Amino acid sequence: MRRTVLWLIIVFAALWGIKWGVARLFPMPYGEAVEKAAAENGVNRALLYAVMKAESNFDPEARSEKGAKGIMQMLPETAKWCAEKKGQEMPDLSEPEESIHVGAYYLSFLLNRYGGEESVAIAAYNAGHGRVDTWLSDTAYSNDGKTLSNIPFPETEKYVKKVMLYKKIYERRAE
Repeated sequence: MRRTVLWLIIVFAALWGIKWGVARLFPMPYGEAVEKAAAENGVNRALLYAVMKAESNFDPEARSEKGAKGIMQMLPETAKWCAEKKGQEMPDLSEPEESIHVGAYYLSFLLNRYGGEESVAIAAYNAGHGRVDTWLSDTAYSNDGKTLSNIPFPETEKYVKKVMLYKKIYERRAE
């Protein structure tokens, strides 16, 4: 009986520790902004969190060498284009809520453009939709013109895998 109780305590502690560790490694900040942006743009909340985690690890001050800014790591030109499409002012990408909102809009645009193929939309988020359009039209990278069987940029291939893994983790966190 004591051994059973001891094992139950050990198992419970291990499971609690794993859940606690996952919550620490994969936080879900800006919940209200994420919920609103996901709902308004028809984007999966877990996918939105996965992109933020991969892009900036939720750092609103993040900057890339290529000029991307904020939690969603958007290029100012892309953010401006999105704002113009929505009839809005240029967002302040260092403000988390604005970055999340414009990033969710852009993800929605990419998902619609690629027929809901998340991995293709994520590749476009990273490499640009012009490049992805070129890859889709090339049989070396796409067998059907809709999905990518091969991604020629190792950075983009790694990024897509990372985001899709993070999405699965965030889906599990939401359960």
